[in-house]
Amino acid sequence: MVQQHASHAEGTLAVHSQRMAAVRDGMAEMTRQQDLSVLLHCMLQRAIDLLEATAGVVYLWDEAAQVLLPQVWHGYGEWLRAVRLKSGEAVAGTVAQRRVGLLVDDYQTSPYTLPALMQHLQVTAVMAEPLLYHECLVGVILLSREHPGQVFTPDDRDLMALFASQAALAIGHDRLCNDSRAQLAMLAQANTALQSEIAKRQQVWAELETRALQQAVIVALGQRALRHTHATALMDDVVRRVAETLDVEYCAVLDLLPDGSALRIRAGLGVPEELIGQAMLSTQPDSLAGYTLLAGESVVVHDLRTETRFKPQMLHHHGVMSCVGVIIHGMGRPFGVLGAYTTTQRTFTSDDVHFLEAVANVLAGVLERQRLDEQVRQGQKMQAIDTLAGGIAHDFNNILAAILGYTELAADDISRDSMTWRNLQHVLTAAARARELVQQILAFSRQSTPQRQPIKLHLLVREMLSLLRASLPSTIEIRQHIATDIGTVFAAPTHIHQVLLNLCTNAERAMRATGGVLEVRLEAVNVDAVFAAVHPELTPGPHVRLTVRDTGQGMSPELLERIYEPFFTTKGVGEGTGMGLAVAHGIVASHGGTMLVTSALGKGTTFTIYLPCSDRPAVSATSFDEPVPRGHERILFVDDEAVLVDLGREMLTRLGYAVAAYTSSPEALAAFRATPHQFDLVITDQTMPKMTGEALTRALRDIRPDLPIILCTGFSHTMTEDKAAALGLDAFLMKPLVARELGHTIRQVLAQRVAKVP
Repeated sequence: MVQQHASHAEGTLAVHSQRMAAVRDGMAEMTRQQDLSVLLHCMLQRAIDLLEATAGVVYLWDEAAQVLLPQVWHGYGEWLRAVRLKSGEAVAGTVAQRRVGLLVDDYQTSPYTLPALMQHLQVTAVMAEPLLYHECLVGVILLSREHPGQVFTPDDRDLMALFASQAALAIGHDRLCNDSRAQLAMLAQANTALQSEIAKRQQVWAELETRALQQAVIVALGQRALRHTHATALMDDVVRRVAETLDVEYCAVLDLLPDGSALRIRAGLGVPEELIGQAMLSTQPDSLAGYTLLAGESVVVHDLRTETRFKPQMLHHHGVMSCVGVIIHGMGRPFGVLGAYTTTQRTFTSDDVHFLEAVANVLAGVLERQRLDEQVRQGQKMQAIDTLAGGIAHDFNNILAAILGYTELAADDISRDSMTWRNLQHVLTAAARARELVQQILAFSRQSTPQRQPIKLHLLVREMLSLLRASLPSTIEIRQHIATDIGTVFAAPTHIHQVLLNLCTNAERAMRATGGVLEVRLEAVNVDAVFAAVHPELTPGPHVRLTVRDTGQGMSPELLERIYEPFFTTKGVGEGTGMGLAVAHGIVASHGGTMLVTSALGKGTTFTIYLPCSDRPAVSATSFDEPVPRGHERILFVDDEAVLVDLGREMLTRLGYAVAAYTSSPEALAAFRATPHQFDLVITDQTMPKMTGEALTRALRDIRPDLPIILCTGFSHTMTEDKAAALGLDAFLMKPLVARELGHTIRQVLAQRVAKVP
């Protein structure tokens, strides 16, 4: 019996050892599986086979939801996927709650109930073990049998515990791996974000370094601009520093010519030296500079090969791939364009553009200050001319009045066939030239305001050219293109004639040695808002454009900048006063127009004048062939110069008038008070001691408001033609007076007075 029990024990032990070996072999094979579901499924299948179970399931514990979820199963249908077991529910839930294994020999009589989805099963015996990983619940493994009488033994439970420990270890390792992968993914993401942040910080640092460098350059240029105002030297420094800072091969400053017709290269890096100061670019959109100027804002080109806004032929010729242009803004009009160019394709950033704009502003400040300094110097010269004009005009005109007047009287008394009469004509010619010189000075200083009227400019131009033809050498050809349908211009004919004469005389002198072509063109144009913006002295609307072009030797840029300076001349002694162009420029400006000039050495010179059109009908020219009108009225003549008083008395007497002449205005006033109705007209000088002509006029009008009065002056700071009209004076004459002018004025004034009498 003992031997039988021993043999049975030995047999049971052998079976158990075989089962344990099978478990170990199965575990070793299963651990080679990588996928958790596959591993658990193999493990469950091995447990079912070894423990002779009908079905089995491995639940995973969801800590967040506090439920068991079927992970793998065998012997159950797909319906098991929907099962959710709470803690303490059924056998598996009880094991999960208690964390200890459970054997149920007869499930039908046990206190445990199956979930609703599992109640159709014929389960008899159940064995379940918790899956614990480091004492933490990770799931439950459950095996069941459906044959009555078949129960699970303690040995079965030992094997089940082994399966449970291996399954728990596999689940724990899988979760660790998942956590590791998640952490690695988070670390990789964090590392990517860190690398991106580092790259951004490096980019920001590089941008800050670039900005700091650019700001340092701007400050340095600004400090230099404050210390020095020489624009050319600053431009050379600008192109060098801009090229170094932006790392470009080419940089250029282009200034806009006064007439707005072209842009000239004033300074450049990488530009051939012979082009500096000579090369011209059109202001039309066939270049970056021209397009930038017309666009009115900075222009950036990242790839010149795909550029369609303008025609970059010259830039293509120099291999430029990327470029940027900014405007050098002035107060009234742009000074020009600052450009940077590179043969390497690159993207100019907004910082690069702002840097160029800041440099352009520094340059514009110097150019504007230089322009203002030139205006101040020009103003000082003008003030000197004004002082000179005021100083000499009065006295010199009085002297000329005596010369002209007495010469006229002497010429009238002798035969025109005599040598004396011819000599007197030379005196009159010289005096007339002196009179014109004084008028030029007064016109330049804006102190002479001759009467303006609507005139047909084409008639005046043709008349001047016909007179000029006789004085020009045969080596100079005159070409004229004179349009007739140009309307009228409100101007002083003598002044416009003077402008034309000055321009044509200068053209003749430029071609005197070599000959050439003098071209005069007159045409109607419409000044648009764009052109008026470049030339603020003009107003948009219809204008007359007069062009005088010669094929002479031309002028250098340095000479071109000084042509309007008073008394500046390249002529020899006795060939000119240096006032011609200055006077012409002043006359054109006083008429609301502008004068533009373009010239280059060896390429001739072109002057272009714009004058606004008038809507008034033209006034017919007065004929000077008619005799000097005479009269018989009694005239009161007043002048502080005894010579002029005698001259006036003699001149008026010869014209038939009765004259009472005085050198003292108070004495003249006393004589008038004595017999106020004895006089038909008063002619008085303005600048006189004790009582001016203006004061005398007021006193005379207090006595006789209807008294005709003519005021004369050689020059006066206080009296102008407009002020004379405001005082109610009948006429205002500039000395020196000639008999013809005085005679016509007297008859005109008296006729107007007669017409006013009711």
